[in-house]
Amino acid sequence: MNKNNKGFTLVELIVVLVILAILAAVLVPALLGYIDRAKDQQYINEAKDLMRASQAGIVEAYAKNKVSFDYSTREHKQKKAPVSGEYGYYTSDILYDAGKNVLLTEKKPGEDDRGAAAKNIISKSLLKYIEAKDYDFYRGKESFADGQDVAALKGKVGFILLYNDQGAIVYAQYSRDGKLVTFDGKKYTVEDGGHFADKFRN
Repeated sequence: MNKNNKGFTLVELIVVLVILAILAAVLVPALLGYIDRAKDQQYINEAKDLMRASQAGIVEAYAKNKVSFDYSTREHKQKKAPVSGEYGYYTSDILYDAGKNVLLTEKKPGEDDRGAAAKNIISKSLLKYIEAKDYDFYRGKESFADGQDVAALKGKVGFILLYNDQGAIVYAQYSRDGKLVTFDGKKYTVEDGGHFADKFRN
């Protein structure tokens, strides 16, 4: 009976190890790629949530104070990429000043407030959304919307968008953890690092 209990030969063990190595070489990169794609999708979903909250504010601003809203969409004229034309511009580095401290006071309908009331309403809408989120938004001396490197945010959250005179978001960027999500009006892309779009201001 002991004669039949020979075990594995060295050649058989080597063959098994080679097969396992081949499987690992094929499966591990695929698994890591799946994890990376899942993380990227998480950042895209976060950007979409912020855009939905912003969109609600934009619609409210359009309905509440059309004069302020119209002015805000004429405030920034873009002639180059990412878009061209007249668009309202919003960046989250004014989020707390506009929404919490209410430094941009709402004006009565018909008064020209250079778009302050519209941006105030958008800020309030965003603040309602992020109250339950653990987001540490960037607040610096220079706006990250002027082509700033994502790394300069130092782990903080940055968010920027453009909307047209119909209240539709046509461009947006969102950054967290060194990732930069860009919405070009049609699709979302995610990259490690990078820079926010430049020339948003006149």
